[in-house]
Amino acid sequence: MADGCEMKMQGGFIRNLIVIFVPLLVFACAPRAEFHTIPQKGAKRTGTYPRFSEKPQAETGQFSEEERARLVRELEGDAQRLRGSDHLR
Repeated sequence: MADGCEMKMQGGFIRNLIVIFVPLLVFACAPRAEFHTIPQKGAKRTGTYPRFSEKPQAETGQFSEEERARLVRELEGDAQRLRGSDHLR
């Protein structure tokens, strides 16, 4: 007889634990105000995606094609001079 009574007490204890802890777990996992992100400048969900086939335009001034060609020639000349000297050997 004592075994049946103990089982009822254990069943009630377990049921009480479930009734107490399940709502606590649910509320603990619910999102709260401190987990919301702050909207950032430029971060907008517009539904558009970047196209990687288009060359992006830089916001800063870039070298023109003439300046680029001049710099490439200078660097190639410097490399030739260095290859002819003992610096790279």
